[in-house]
Amino acid sequence: MQLNRANKRILCIDDHYDSCELLSYVLETSGYEFDYAQTIAAGLSKMSATRFDLYIFDTLLPDGCGVNLCEKVREQNPQTPIIFCSAQAYSKTIDEAYAAGADAYLVKPVDADELIKVISRLLRGTDERMAIMRKPEGMASLLQENYYDALLGDKSLTKG
Repeated sequence: MQLNRANKRILCIDDHYDSCELLSYVLETSGYEFDYAQTIAAGLSKMSATRFDLYIFDTLLPDGCGVNLCEKVREQNPQTPIIFCSAQAYSKTIDEAYAAGADAYLVKPVDADELIKVISRLLRGTDERMAIMRKPEGMASLLQENYYDALLGDKSLTKG
């Protein structure tokens, strides 16, 4: 499945202007639409006004914690991928981000190629899940695959 990046909107919530500008350049050059906010409040406002396909959060923000934001977003939106991009490299912080619902955690300074690979993988996975769910038998198939993954950790054992 080919990923159409031009239709993919990414919102970054990071209080460092330089980080946002760098991400803007990297992502827009790669064909994504990019927007950013420097506070949780501004980010939530943009989320309520516009649909985004992926979020990038920092952990420390002027008006709160990115991990708490992730939990709040996950309550309302369990499917949109969330990437943390932070200078916080402590295993406790990374574990908290994943526990809150993060799909990936990248430590700054982030390699641009690695970021694009992670975004592409997450968005491709979202597109594939949506395509499966649009088929009449799709939801059952998706649930069955997740069930086998959880039980066995390897679908090849169930495929004969």
